[in-house]
Amino acid sequence: MITIKQTLFVSAIILFTSCHKDRSASITDGINVTGTLTLQGNTTYQYGAYVLTSDGGIKYILEKGTIDLMPYIGTHVKINIVDVTIGHNPENGPDEYNTLSVSAD
Repeated sequence: MITIKQTLFVSAIILFTSCHKDRSASITDGINVTGTLTLQGNTTYQYGAYVLTSDGGIKYILEKGTIDLMPYIGTHVKINIVDVTIGHNPENGPDEYNTLSVSAD
């Protein structure tokens, strides 16, 4: 006979596994953007360290990751980035991106 505890346990596992997002595809596939890199400054949200303003005027908020972006501040760059917020913004700010590669353009 199945008890209430067993039913709740199985239901919790089904709920957990169905809500899990698979980020593996987006982590390896970045987008290439060319634009000017600047420091972010003060914002109403508390994440991101840099802003990449694309040649088309779109702003990408970049996290401070393993690639040192400081040498590229104020320069025109070609950068490969990937969205790390994946549709949820913890503070209702813009999406945050991680830098996969960067080069002066």
